[in-house]
Amino acid sequence: MACNIAICINNTFKTTELKEIKDEGIDPREDMPLVGIDITHRRGYVEGYSRWKGMLPQERIGHNPLSVDYGNLCKGKCIFCMGKRNTLRPPAIKEILNHLNLHGYKHDSIILEAPSFPLGTSEATNLLNEIILSPFASVPKKLTMRADYAGSLNYLRLAKKAGVEIISYGIESFVEEILQVLNKGTTVQQNITALDNTIAADIRPGINLILFTPWDTITTTDVTIQKALDYVEKGAYLNISVGMDINPAIKIDEKVLEYNDIYEPGMLSSLRMLSQGKILDPLLRKLLPSIHKSFSELEKGYQSEFASARSISSLIWCKAFYMVLIKESGMNDELFSKIERINRIINTCIMEMEESMLFLVAIGKVPRFT
Repeated sequence: MACNIAICINNTFKTTELKEIKDEGIDPREDMPLVGIDITHRRGYVEGYSRWKGMLPQERIGHNPLSVDYGNLCKGKCIFCMGKRNTLRPPAIKEILNHLNLHGYKHDSIILEAPSFPLGTSEATNLLNEIILSPFASVPKKLTMRADYAGSLNYLRLAKKAGVEIISYGIESFVEEILQVLNKGTTVQQNITALDNTIAADIRPGINLILFTPWDTITTTDVTIQKALDYVEKGAYLNISVGMDINPAIKIDEKVLEYNDIYEPGMLSSLRMLSQGKILDPLLRKLLPSIHKSFSELEKGYQSEFASARSISSLIWCKAFYMVLIKESGMNDELFSKIERINRIINTCIMEMEESMLFLVAIGKVPRFT
């Protein structure tokens, strides 16, 4: 039987028939069953808790989260996105609740897996209301969402009532021109509104950034870091991706394309592969190797359980950026104060991780809240 699925066309959701599903006669979620192995429990995720010695970094909702597949619908058309989008619709609410009833008791937290949870839509509102009435209302939950879904404080408060403690946003940049060239479909003001509203709803926002896109400069990088730190000081966490992957399916300016020749013994010839986008700004491109080296050196100064947390390693990248600027331009009060600010924030993040361990020891089991 044909399956109707909501997909995004020109930033509006419409319903269309997926011919490939009709022809193959398969369930659109067949390749990722809702009841089965939790899709977030990959090796890296599990090993992380061993590295953190039982502590919870800011970006983690719990020690043993239950993953709930919520489809892959997303209205974004970001040029860096490699994920498969708009082929899996969200499961029925009844199916999600059954999944929670079957598996929830074995877990201390829940992650609703979707590239962008559609907060504010009737489907999402109905799901949150059902969760509020369920035994799982108080279990901490994490969502990933586009910033333009977070314009309503009331919907965020509803999410909080349903147990949402963390919402991770694809902010990417706090510079309008960078967002536009990334084809993000959101504005700096929408990013700011999303973060302000999320904090007002007593939910921790996650700020996902791309540092050093091909179009960044020293100035745009500084603007984005400083604005992000404003919110980290208010309780947000930072998750930085260094450099920008290029989706080969997207038409993009040839000037930012950079290739690597890959060769391994036994290959008949080398393989030319597209690498991360090339930075166009001459000064930032010149400093980038030094920033990478500085990061590696700074990282060694922190205990591994802290440096391996994304929320802390992201801050170390920020610090590395300013350390290299000092070496390039000489010490000045402004750069020194920015580094001191990052040091204070890192210390706060470390203390919060340590407090999560103290809580673990005090109650004799895994903490239910970060």
